[in-house]
Amino acid sequence: MKLLLTTLNSKFTHSSLALRYIRGMLNKSSADVTVNEYTINNQLDYIVREIYTGHYDMVLFSVYIWNVESTNIIAKNLKKVAPHLKIFYGGPEVTFESDKFLKDHPYVDLIIRGEGERSVQKLVEVYHKDGYPTRENHDHFKSLSGITYRLDCGEIISTFDEPLIENLDMIPFPYESLEGLENRILYYESSRGCPFDCQYCLSSTIKGVRFFSLDRVKKDMKFFIDNKVMQVKFIDRTFNADKKRSLDIFKYLHERDNGYTNFHFEITADRLDEETLDFLKCVRPGLFQFEIGVQTTYEPTLKEIHRYVDFKKLQEVCRKIKTYRNIHLHLDLIAGLPYEGYDRFLESFDDVYAIRPEMLQLGFLKLLKGSGLRIRKDDYGYIYNEQPPYEIMATSALSFDEMIRLKGIEDMVEHFYNNQKFTHSLDYILKVNGIAPSKLYETLSDYWHGHGWHHKAHNQDAMYEILLDFYQSAGFKRPDLFKSVLKFDYVRQSSRRKLYSEKESVAFRQFTHAFLQDEDNIKKYLSDYQGSTAKQIVKKVRFEIFDYNVVKLIESDFNIQDIKEEKTTVLFDYDQNKSVFAVSQYYVI
Repeated sequence: MKLLLTTLNSKFTHSSLALRYIRGMLNKSSADVTVNEYTINNQLDYIVREIYTGHYDMVLFSVYIWNVESTNIIAKNLKKVAPHLKIFYGGPEVTFESDKFLKDHPYVDLIIRGEGERSVQKLVEVYHKDGYPTRENHDHFKSLSGITYRLDCGEIISTFDEPLIENLDMIPFPYESLEGLENRILYYESSRGCPFDCQYCLSSTIKGVRFFSLDRVKKDMKFFIDNKVMQVKFIDRTFNADKKRSLDIFKYLHERDNGYTNFHFEITADRLDEETLDFLKCVRPGLFQFEIGVQTTYEPTLKEIHRYVDFKKLQEVCRKIKTYRNIHLHLDLIAGLPYEGYDRFLESFDDVYAIRPEMLQLGFLKLLKGSGLRIRKDDYGYIYNEQPPYEIMATSALSFDEMIRLKGIEDMVEHFYNNQKFTHSLDYILKVNGIAPSKLYETLSDYWHGHGWHHKAHNQDAMYEILLDFYQSAGFKRPDLFKSVLKFDYVRQSSRRKLYSEKESVAFRQFTHAFLQDEDNIKKYLSDYQGSTAKQIVKKVRFEIFDYNVVKLIESDFNIQDIKEEKTTVLFDYDQNKSVFAVSQYYVI
């Protein structure tokens, strides 16, 4: 029996943990098992041809909100050209309302519900031995747990739920081979479940947290470190649910740091204690990155969604981590939660923006099947797109017009904040003009849409010009100073960019060449380049003249009172090994 395990990942850099778990569980089965991954960007006809020419007896799709519609098209067309092919689905998108899903999708034969490792293992054994069930003979399937299947007569049968796996160590390590996974993100879990009961999340449907043993986790981590994988992304819903355990794993990774691999964790910042914070201060920049779900700072909303977070403590912890300059912080907000209207959401936005994370994700509530908020959608006046990913369009507290405005703000945050290319320019606007972050991005969005910029793509140089025009047209203070700060942000990104650069005079070129030939200058500013020639160094640095001492302005936290016009030369060093938070170091010379 030939079995294909497959899915459509959302990006090429992603990989499927679920398929590899199942492949490991089937290592000892008599089935001929193949794992193939595609992406939602592949041509669907191409995927149909690839699967068809594999001449499989059974194909199992791992299904999620981002790929279910494309998967349905593929499965429907496969059934047309290969009626004998048995098509099975598994994953969170089909676990809930599985009977209805099979009724609505007649080309799907069977659904694996919930945790699929043991269910698939038993299913393959029974299917290989006795074949697919018929109306007259399906006792061998009725005894299996965690499946919903269709008989030849059209009748749909759901068996009892598969019990949760208590001993997670029985699941094989999913990455015995890294072939084909070069430069991809590898997903990993050290636990299942979550200590919280957030009503928008599917983790709330299963109570409690189960852990892989520490010995197992450390053994797995050693494999990743020894093989110098690019990034390991832990999918634990709350990695630091157990403080002692999480600190133990942090320390293990720190002690065996290979200087390359990055580990990403979803954590709850208000649960980090002083011992953990003191330790985190010492880790290599870039070893860890933390994703922290704030979602909202509105207490009535937090109470309604059963999310209990001490935002004041979270804020203190994040600000302390920021001072370490070694851990990338990614903070999340969700628009559309119960009771939180437009103005109140902007307060949550300002609260989180004040922390200044490296990334601020403004997401929009999705009413996932099985979630508490979807079950009680009428209580909150939810209007939502009934097609995946089931995103909210309006609530009793938030109109569709207001949702559109928030979409505009999200777009500006992505364009100007999250790419970290306008850091000082954005700070200048906020601090010199004394406006709230939400007001800045709201005004910027109005400008952006008013000029029709949302209808076209823009290269990075154009984005700087657009921000400058926005600033000047808004009538903000000291546009001359702002232009210098914007130029500074531009130049610190790359030595090869030409925007804002004046034509260098012969005297200036002579000055820079002499500067790089002076050993005292190299020792003072560019010690890493000692022993290199000026010709070698000039390829990695840049000298730029500013009308103002822009470095002094930035270091004064944008106190414009004492800044006078004075030609200032700044040296930029683009050695990217120096910091994970800046692409260049800079010095006034």
